[in-house]
Amino acid sequence: MIEIKYDDAEVQTAFQRLIHAGSNLAPALKAIGEHIAETTKQRFETSTAPDGTPWAENSAVTLARKKGSKPLIGELGACSPHTRG
Repeated sequence: MIEIKYDDAEVQTAFQRLIHAGSNLAPALKAIGEHIAETTKQRFETSTAPDGTPWAENSAVTLARKKGSKPLIGELGACSPHTRG
């Protein structure tokens, strides 16, 4: 008869850490939100879609109305922390 013995203490400890980490998702969700906000700001600076394709050029009406500023950047042409939701 073959007898196999094992010590699963390390596995149990790893599982407990995983369970504990999964019980508080706030840090992970905060990091995800910050990443999305930062990449969105970068896309506005580069005028590109999430897939990297460039945005369509503004129409003549839009350019005349906004005097060439980029969309959602604001009348002053700069992002402001006070305009974020």
